[in-house]
Amino acid sequence: MTINRYADIIYFSILDHYFDSEFVCTAIGVCSNHYYTLSADDFAREVLKDKPEIVEEPSFSSKKPLKVLQLSDMHIDPKYKENSEADCGQPACCRDRVENPKKPAGKWGTLASCDLPIRTVEKMIEQIASEINPDMILWTGDNDTHDVWKLHNNTASEATHILGKILYNNLVNITKAPLFPALGNHEEKTVDIFNPYNLSMEKPLLDNITEVYKLFIEEAQAKEFNKQGYYTAKHADTNLRIIALNPFLCDSVNFYLIRDPTDPLHQIDFLRKTLDEAEKSGEKVFVIGHIPPQISYHLNECTKRYNVIMERYRNIVRGQFYGHTHQDENKVIKGYFNRSDNVGNVFIAPSTTTYSELNPSFRVYEVDPETWYMKNLYQYRLNLTDANLHPEKELKWTLAYDFNSLYETKHLHDFDKLMENFQKIKTDKQQFQKILKEYYTNGPSYEKNKDSEKKQRSFWCSLTSDSFEDSLRCSSLGSSFLGFISNTLT
Repeated sequence: MTINRYADIIYFSILDHYFDSEFVCTAIGVCSNHYYTLSADDFAREVLKDKPEIVEEPSFSSKKPLKVLQLSDMHIDPKYKENSEADCGQPACCRDRVENPKKPAGKWGTLASCDLPIRTVEKMIEQIASEINPDMILWTGDNDTHDVWKLHNNTASEATHILGKILYNNLVNITKAPLFPALGNHEEKTVDIFNPYNLSMEKPLLDNITEVYKLFIEEAQAKEFNKQGYYTAKHADTNLRIIALNPFLCDSVNFYLIRDPTDPLHQIDFLRKTLDEAEKSGEKVFVIGHIPPQISYHLNECTKRYNVIMERYRNIVRGQFYGHTHQDENKVIKGYFNRSDNVGNVFIAPSTTTYSELNPSFRVYEVDPETWYMKNLYQYRLNLTDANLHPEKELKWTLAYDFNSLYETKHLHDFDKLMENFQKIKTDKQQFQKILKEYYTNGPSYEKNKDSEKKQRSFWCSLTSDSFEDSLRCSSLGSSFLGFISNTLT
């Protein structure tokens, strides 16, 4: 059913694009030039024309740092069953009990193609509330199981409602920390598919998610989100602004975008204008979202424009927080014309879910409450193998690393030092293994890849390129269908 729906969307989107009357009229030279190829270079020149000449040097006050918690890709599974089959050959396992399972599902989760039991998330939130006591929470999407398309329309967003209640009752109510949510691509029943050209089709999704988000954001912001899936909000009584983006609008497998991928719902324009207003108002900004730029799931032309905007407003953007990949990653943004200038970093948080073969994680950023520069990042992780071996013991997420120690940086804005670390990966196997271990959250995939020269090359390319297109070229993998779509912005 889902495959058929994808096929229909692709077919009709191609018709809407290439057989649109204005497109055909322009193509055969009868009408004026209604359609034209957008130039990323022209966009960059226009955006960067008033870029501040002086780059602000990060500074830190003497005030006690704030603890900013990020939770991403929680993917709970209400149907999870202990001792069920974890090696089932389906998109989502750990549900069906069999007499002699090849790989029995553990009590607290399983390093397999399984999502997380609710009890594990509840234990994690309990520890965060009592031990971390965060001052702010960023919830960056993807809450439902990996076979969400099998759910009924009325229950497709069930996991978001469950998690919303857990986060509100067991964390926000206790810590009084504000929580800012962002939409994930798995909140939609048909994963990745969102029609920006007929929002009446998306009203059930947006209404459903808005109901949860109202627990955390003001009525005006909830209404803004309900219209298009993105919003902006102020952190109370400070000069910090949050911008939360809609992942579907740059999603390279959202086939509705074939029709017209040029800034659907004007999100890129919204991002730029909101940052411009923030700059004039003396505000600092956190940008949160789900699908990060620079990866295969993010349209290449979207990545280019996003990177340019981040370069222009680097003096006020204090953090970029994403998820989606489930791995622990960073993506350094380079200057559009000056490629040796490292202008920002996209922080990609590892998942809470185990899907696939990953240890459940959460992270905490140490942030200056006055300048909003970030001092450090603390990554916490559950040793799931040990937890399942001793299910009677209290679950404990422990510190896996702190960012400054791992990357030898002075603070989280030390982009040059971060890139220097990534460049070493090309020839330094020890450096490659050190960072790869954290990338895979010290899960089984680390052991499978730590001695692979091919993986070392592709990993280096991924970390030192600031677009998926550049990463492919670096890896000598050539183009792909996704690359083709990404470069078809007309």
